[in-house]
Amino acid sequence: MSRPINELRNAERHAEQIVEVAKRERQDKLRQAREQARDEIAQLRAQKVDELRRYEATHSGEVDVLKAQMEAENAAKIAEIEEAVRLNSQGIVNMLLERVVEVRVDRVRFQ
Repeated sequence: MSRPINELRNAERHAEQIVEVAKRERQDKLRQAREQARDEIAQLRAQKVDELRRYEATHSGEVDVLKAQMEAENAAKIAEIEEAVRLNSQGIVNMLLERVVEVRVDRVRFQ
């Protein structure tokens, strides 16, 4: 009778070993999957950062061009306004002086 009991104990030990090996293999696979996921995330992050830098590099020139165009347009408009002021300022001063100095008697009421 001890022989079947010993065989049963040996079978149990063998089964425990198989279970332990399976657990270790499962843990190893999980660890490898985590590492692989981390690597893939790092690669994707690097790729997206690179794409963003390339996008910024190609489009930052457009912003600079638009800014230069707007500054040129603003400078031209300012120059136009200054020229109009230069040409018309004396006429405006004369008109104001005429209105201030001119006294219309028909509107003044004496009491």
